[in-house]
Amino acid sequence: MGIHKEPNYKMYWEVGKPEGPIHSISNHISLNRFENLRRYLHISPPIAKTTQPEQTQAPSMETQQSQELDSSAEEEEQLWWSKLEPLISTFRTACQTYLIPGTNVAIDEIMVRFHGRSSHTCKMPNKPIKQGYKIFALADNSYVWHFQLSSRCFGIAELEKVNELTPTGSMVLQMA
Repeated sequence: MGIHKEPNYKMYWEVGKPEGPIHSISNHISLNRFENLRRYLHISPPIAKTTQPEQTQAPSMETQQSQELDSSAEEEEQLWWSKLEPLISTFRTACQTYLIPGTNVAIDEIMVRFHGRSSHTCKMPNKPIKQGYKIFALADNSYVWHFQLSSRCFGIAELEKVNELTPTGSMVLQMA
């Protein structure tokens, strides 16, 4: 749908068009299922906070805390994955709640298949999933306990770089 635009999304499920491309989406999802997902699932940008007029008095403790929250909200808006932030934080917390990892853990990369247009996807032609989003994960017996997103443009998200180590080495140390 991102590569070939049709005037109406229902046209992607039409069969037997003599001219034009044949869309394979109907092999993967029904029109009814797509319409339900389209109706009930929507990811929108975070709501921007309105700024209050400056006060002439000394700032109170509440004002300082709200300014700190505003600056952290601005940082989140600058992250490339900020639209998914509430979902990612909740999922990460749930993963860490239900399992205490043992001593034998693994840190590996996960590729989430994506062939659309994004400057954040990685291409790895010699892998089973050749293109998609790269996620580094700490896992115990196939259970993902912690993960960090990676971008081709910005590198590993939430990385605390250690001077003596490479970014990947710093990520492994941070996760462990």
